[in-house]
Amino acid sequence: MTNLSDYDEEDDDWAADDFAGIAAYNRKFARRRFIIHAIIVLFGVFIMIAAGFTVFAPYRL
Repeated sequence: MTNLSDYDEEDDDWAADDFAGIAAYNRKFARRRFIIHAIIVLFGVFIMIAAGFTVFAPYRL
């Protein structure tokens, strides 16, 4: 744990640089991440529909 008396305000800007790098990284892969998540969600919806047909198959809807 750092002592507050040792805190140097000039070292305070590392977090902003770090978060800027994270934001640029996220923008770089945003489209790929969106496509992957869309595929996963659509696959999940398909599984739910298939499960519904399986459960209600004996009732001849």
